[in-house]
Parts: sequence; structure tokens; C-alpha cells
Amino acid sequence: MTFEYLQMATLFTTRLILRPLNVNDVNTIFALRSDQRINQYLDRPPCQTNEEAAAFINSILSKTENSALNYWVITLINTDSVVGTICLYNQDENSHSAEIGFELLPDFQGQGYMYESVNTVIEYAKNTLYLKSINACTHQLNHKSIKVLRQCGFLEIDPESNNEKEMLSLNLA
Repeated sequence: MTFEYLQMATLFTTRLILRPLNVNDVNTIFALRSDQRINQYLDRPPCQTNEEAAAFINSILSKTENSALNYWVITLINTDSVVGTICLYNQDENSHSAEIGFELLPDFQGQGYMYESVNTVIEYAKNTLYLKSINACTHQLNHKSIKVLRQCGFLEIDPESNNEKEMLSLNLA
């Protein structure tokens, strides 16, 4: 089941705007999906061309149209520069749950942008989508993502319940 359609909201923090993805984001999506430092913890092949990035964008847009996914690009409020993405996916209407995923260009990591973004999306998920549970799954060596998730209130799920040896599952406390 999917959630009743809601227009994708634009979310704001003191330094960021989280806005819906659009076709003009192809260069940044290419940069994110082709960067080896970002991909090292993800199970996806690196993006090779702008055409692949455009195909990814079209895939995401079709999923957001039918409410299967909430996907935002993270932009700096003063410059409108896109620095990353964040999404809620695998939304389950019955359990009122979803998973959260995010990525940030390396030049913008370590500045608190993802912490702001995750907290803003959690607030939206609870207050607008009425989610009761948000999960995250990341590589156990992805220390930066684990740190952000823990700072935002996520706790590790029983390690024996993890399906993959290298992955770490967390749930919002």
C-alpha cells in the first residue's frame, strides 16, 4: 500500500532548503552518483554519464508522483547550490514506517548540513506523514552517517537481526 498522495513539500532549516528533485538537477545528481567517496558504502554502480543521471531523476520523479517516495535535494539557502539529497522510501501505510537515506557531496560534509536535514525530515515524517517508525541501514564502516543517525536519535537494532554482515540497521528511538 502507498500513502494517499501529498504534494511534495519544500522544507526549510536555518541554512538549508530541502526541495523536490527536478530535471535541472542532473549535474549534481551525476556528481553525487559518480563520486567514489560517496559510492564506497553503497551497493550501486557509479553513474557514468549525464544520461544515466537523467534516467535516475526520471525514475525518482515517477515514484514521487505516486507517493512511493519522498525525495528532496538539499540546497544552501544563500546560494541555492545543491549539496546533497535525502529521502524517505519503503513507506508502509500499515505500520506507519519508512526508511531514510541520504548523501552529501564530500566538500560539504562535516558542517552539520545532514544533521539539519535529517532532523527536518524526521519532523516532517512524524507531523505530516504520521510515521511512527523510521529506519536506516548503512555500512558499518560509514562512520559519518552512523554519527549523524545517532545524533538524530537513531539506535542500533539487534545486530543479529541484520541481514548483511557489513550493514548496520538503526531505528529512530
